[in-house]
Amino acid sequence: MRRPLTCLILTLAPFTPAPWAAAQAVPPAVLHQNDMARGALKEVNSALKAAISSGSRNRLLAAIEKYNTVIADLANLEYQGLGNEVKVSRDLSYRAMASLLEVMTRNCEAGSLGDGMKAGELVRALDRNVQTTQGVGVAHIARIRARLPDCLALELHIDSSMTFIEANYRAHFEVKVPLTYNLGTGLYTGTGMVRRVHQSLEKSGCTATYTFRPTPFTVNRLELRLNGALGVQDVVLDDYDPGTTGETMTLLCPPAPPLPMAYMNWGTTFSTARRTSGNLSIDTWRIGVPVVKGVIASKSLSQDIVLREATDMLLVRPRKK
Repeated sequence: MRRPLTCLILTLAPFTPAPWAAAQAVPPAVLHQNDMARGALKEVNSALKAAISSGSRNRLLAAIEKYNTVIADLANLEYQGLGNEVKVSRDLSYRAMASLLEVMTRNCEAGSLGDGMKAGELVRALDRNVQTTQGVGVAHIARIRARLPDCLALELHIDSSMTFIEANYRAHFEVKVPLTYNLGTGLYTGTGMVRRVHQSLEKSGCTATYTFRPTPFTVNRLELRLNGALGVQDVVLDDYDPGTTGETMTLLCPPAPPLPMAYMNWGTTFSTARRTSGNLSIDTWRIGVPVVKGVIASKSLSQDIVLREATDMLLVRPRKK
């Protein structure tokens, strides 16, 4: 007997099956009799049908897990002659998986990032099993693939002020990075442009002018980590490139001629601050803070070693157009 995709739904853990599901589980020992094995499959079928009708994510998960358990037990006992019964149960499990994908995607579209990410995990698991993919439906999975990136889209907002007190230098920059969820890796990537809000150097009798070249801030890897209730537990930004904005400064202190000079750009300063703090990976975010619609998490960065930095980062869901 061919083993089912036993580990498929286990990748969606942790979920605790409802008590009624555990109570109906059939002990493997009773499967040693053919009629009991058929009875176990009928129980599985009833659970799958009820879960499909309910449209409940947790009931679908519990029913599919129950199917996997019973089929695995039958395979271990090397049952013969139950091919027709197993096929009925297997087809129902495919319907349940298709329903589960639909339910989780719909929940994602209603606001649950966790459901969307778990739907992405299921799609990745299906990619590794051709038979199950065909059973669930190639066209159905393709429709889910098309819907998930939109409901999982995020934006990273950065508001950063740098101050060098000794030189009376102040700079303020903003970045907005649209983030796309990669269904193949389960990670976020994206690129947005660094924008200068303010830049000045105050020196008695002098004026400073700057050139500024907008540059991309690239996120190569941002990960959302979930808790057991499918809520966001932490955000980890551990691969990013703030770019090089290439500022240059011209200092004019009459009657001296203009003095062109290079100046530390924001991208380099941002990277230097992370290296100085010894934590290039930006994690341990505040989840759901500030309490504003669309905000997933926030992170404040500060240091007063190389210069004074106050950087606020927000991870938000973009407004629907």
